[in-house]
Amino acid sequence: MKSLSAFELDFNETFRHLSAAPIAEAVIQWVARAGKPLARDELQQQLADRLRDYPESQPQQKLQFEAKIGPDGPSAHVQNDAWLGFRLTSSDQRYIAQFQRDGLIVSRLQPYENWEIFSAEAGRLWKIFVELAEPREVERLGVRFINRIDVTLSSARRYLSAPPKSLDRFGMPLKGFLFQSMHEVPWEPLQINVIQAIEPPAIASAGGCGLIVDIDVSTTQPLSLADDVLDDYLKKMHWLKNKAFFSLISKTAISRFEKGEK
Repeated sequence: MKSLSAFELDFNETFRHLSAAPIAEAVIQWVARAGKPLARDELQQQLADRLRDYPESQPQQKLQFEAKIGPDGPSAHVQNDAWLGFRLTSSDQRYIAQFQRDGLIVSRLQPYENWEIFSAEAGRLWKIFVELAEPREVERLGVRFINRIDVTLSSARRYLSAPPKSLDRFGMPLKGFLFQSMHEVPWEPLQINVIQAIEPPAIASAGGCGLIVDIDVSTTQPLSLADDVLDDYLKKMHWLKNKAFFSLISKTAISRFEKGEK
């Protein structure tokens, strides 16, 4: 077992290009509370003026559930508690930007191109958020990649470098699994949350399932708004995401994705 002292962020390490990478969604999130009041109608107009390439705009509400116990028994109702922000969708339906009072979430849907294009677009939207919301700091920065691989239950374990233990040898076939692990990054205010799971088919009678490998890298302390600071952390987080993915996926699966096979 390697000691903590053996870990290092090695930006000279390169990762294989996967022409059929199974990325279902890539996300960058800045938790950064607005430093000034945001008026709903005014913000909507400001976003429309600056982001004409994001023509679809939907307001987001925070839902509050309230339960009471009275003489006639328990009762519950849903109350629209507060307006959160706006969810914008790009013209090509491949980018989703959530401009909220407490931060910005930018998602890239399939087909994912590459980190340079995605992070550049997310950075453009972040600059607009900073201009409009005037946050004082970034409370949390996150980079999340959700991978989905079409598999059958019997083939799912072949895609993982360390598949879950099963009871097949006792005549009990694997029906599904959910595994979550959290990892502290030595010497850095960063952590990695990993979820590996089998997603059942959308139609009960269908044979295919989805193997989910969800990698979420996030900061554990506030950051300044300085571009060089945020860019440095995004670089580290992207490297850590790649390191985690190539450690979790089997060599056979990596070879298939590299050749363009799903």
